[in-house]
Amino acid sequence: MSPVLRLSLLLLACAALPAPALSQPAAPFPGTKSSWFGFDRYDFTVDGKPVLVVTPKTNAPGRPWAWHGEFFGHKPNPDLALLGRGFHVVYMSVPDMLGAPSAVAHWNALYNELTTKYGFAKKPALVGLSRGGLYCYNWAAGNPDNVSCIYGDAPVCDFKSWPGGFGKGKRSDRDWQLILKLYGFASDDEAKAYPTNPVDNLAPLAAAKVPLLHVFGDADEVVPWDENTGLVADRYQKLGGKITLIRKPGVNHHPHGLDDSTPIVNFIWENSTSAEAKSWLVQHGGGPIDENARPLIRKLGTIDLDMVETTPIVLNGKLWRFEWVRQGIGQQYWANKRQTNYFQFRDPASGTVTSSFAEGHEFGSAFVEGDIVYVTGTLGRNRVNMFSSHDLKTWETWPVINDKKYGIFNTSIAKAGQDFVLAFEIDKPQAEAGTPFTIRFAKSPDLRAWTVTPPECNFTKDRYSAAPCLRWDDGWFYLFYLEAFQGYETRVVRSRDLIKWQASPLNPVLRASPADKQIANVKLTPDQRSKIAAAKNLNNSDLDLCEWQGRVVINYSWGNQQGTEFLAEGVYDGTLQQFLQGWFPDL
Repeated sequence: MSPVLRLSLLLLACAALPAPALSQPAAPFPGTKSSWFGFDRYDFTVDGKPVLVVTPKTNAPGRPWAWHGEFFGHKPNPDLALLGRGFHVVYMSVPDMLGAPSAVAHWNALYNELTTKYGFAKKPALVGLSRGGLYCYNWAAGNPDNVSCIYGDAPVCDFKSWPGGFGKGKRSDRDWQLILKLYGFASDDEAKAYPTNPVDNLAPLAAAKVPLLHVFGDADEVVPWDENTGLVADRYQKLGGKITLIRKPGVNHHPHGLDDSTPIVNFIWENSTSAEAKSWLVQHGGGPIDENARPLIRKLGTIDLDMVETTPIVLNGKLWRFEWVRQGIGQQYWANKRQTNYFQFRDPASGTVTSSFAEGHEFGSAFVEGDIVYVTGTLGRNRVNMFSSHDLKTWETWPVINDKKYGIFNTSIAKAGQDFVLAFEIDKPQAEAGTPFTIRFAKSPDLRAWTVTPPECNFTKDRYSAAPCLRWDDGWFYLFYLEAFQGYETRVVRSRDLIKWQASPLNPVLRASPADKQIANVKLTPDQRSKIAAAKNLNNSDLDLCEWQGRVVINYSWGNQQGTEFLAEGVYDGTLQQFLQGWFPDL
């Protein structure tokens, strides 16, 4: 028997695992506990190697999990979305073992530990990023019945390509010497003759019907796609296997992942969870949930001071933040050098702002329809004007409401079918406002001609309800608003007719918490950070949101509700529809 064949058989023998024993009730995780993007992380040792496990707020039925081959934490969005849906995320640190038999043996030990002692699902989803592909495919080939699916991101599937560099791939001398040592090869020629590289060892996976997803750049010079992903795809399909390819035209080895990781998340979710788990999540809107089965908002922290009434929007594929720059005693924005109120847009990525517009206006809100952004602003407390632009430079304006009987504050627009609906907050006349503040509505077929709805269309005259954020989905209006309760907190109600309202059983949406004071903007000065740390916090108000790259970006304010306020950001790792519906489970 040749040394190469003997080694191949050894690899397979090391990989093969018995079926896991029936698990006892899951044991608590040992080791050091820390926080990873708001989720609990545990670091401990298995088989002499460091292991980390990140736990969800709520376990999905069956305890599904995603297992990383390498580079845990790089491009974390898919993991965060899966954690919110009840997955565990796992990584074993064996970084210089390159999927060799010894690495597979360590993986076997970890698999047994997690599936028996901790009750993890029999079939994890494997995540092979770059060289992590060697770990995932080599372990999976020996354990095909213990794999739900494999997601490869520019994965190494043939060590002759990388690190060997015997084709188009870039040579890594250090890593090639590791290959020779760890796999027990006496020479380059023996390594080249190795018959069970992932590209050569796909039959067990195809027989087990393991679905594959590869995301790759077609200009990859490090791990050329045609020597790795291309070969896998061609050979796997000929074996009857199913593989999905997502090509990134003109992209090299970096950056990894997708801007919108939804296809990755959906692939892993659909192939790694039971019918029970799928039904469980649908009951909660289909998106991430917290330990109380509420839509999971991850608070990222404070991004600015003295700023409220902001709206995140997406215009022509780019994320922007609309801002009302305040002027007023005790409430003036710290960077406002002018003695007036005005509006502007900010690029959150760079921090740059557009030219100002709508001078003198307050309580602004932004809305996008097609390639046009619309902004409503209140002037003189009884007039609402509309501003529109294609380019955030040139603005057209016209009146929406001009009625001296009203005292008007915040506004928000939603599209409902073919119509547009404006929510506006009032404190007079008393007959319509009742107990200030109350939210009233106006409708328009074209965003230009507006009609105020009858007085019975309101929320709500019997108590304080302010700072509306209006959205519409599948026949329902969803109204996020501020209510005075244990301080001030954001709540949500919904209605089909703007008259009868149904409160979410999961309220509140947002409530003051220490996470508000985290620093999410590295450009904040030491003095600003000191003000944040010392500030009184009793409210979470003025929520506004938009969907961007498969997630919901949330802006909100916190502070003392008396003029000292801060702008914070959060994120929901799901779609806007999932977010809205998640507040009304099984209703």
